[in-house]
Amino acid sequence: MKQKLDEALGYGFSFFKLKLDGINDLQMIENYSALQGSPFAVDVNQGWDNINTAIEITKLLKQRGCVLIEQPFDKADRINTSLLKKQSSIPIIADEACQTLNDLYTLSDAFDGINIKLQKCGGLSAASKMIVLARSMNLKILIGCMSESSIGCNAAETLAPLSDWADLDGPWLIDNDPDMRSLFPI
Repeated sequence: MKQKLDEALGYGFSFFKLKLDGINDLQMIENYSALQGSPFAVDVNQGWDNINTAIEITKLLKQRGCVLIEQPFDKADRINTSLLKKQSSIPIIADEACQTLNDLYTLSDAFDGINIKLQKCGGLSAASKMIVLARSMNLKILIGCMSESSIGCNAAETLAPLSDWADLDGPWLIDNDPDMRSLFPI
């Protein structure tokens, strides 16, 4: 983790999202906190399955400066997600649970916001419609990406001013990006 953080800091990154798995979460949070004391986000990738454990981890996350929790439970598990939302002051953000505009109608009781990814929602027009509907439902917006090139992330970046957060690190996660790798060879 130290190596990855040092590398990212060297490229100018200052905000990080930890990928939790429901197994080593406490160790991951403690390691990050020891290395980097700044605020962060977590993506659980549907890794939690116990509401009591999730509530306890969320308390620790709050103490450590976490600003959002992405997809804590299975994408269809609205019961535990809703319970966590009621217990947490940290926004709970839908990712796998929100693919398209129609998914928004099933989310507001369980989530505080959505992660919009151009590749999964159908592009800029669909994403723009999702933003308008989500805002009308008082949901927060995270503009995200898959493992896509700078071309896809540059398109998504045009929506960043309409969002609460942007997580557009895809070009840094692939080896053959046509733009980023020429600017910052690893």
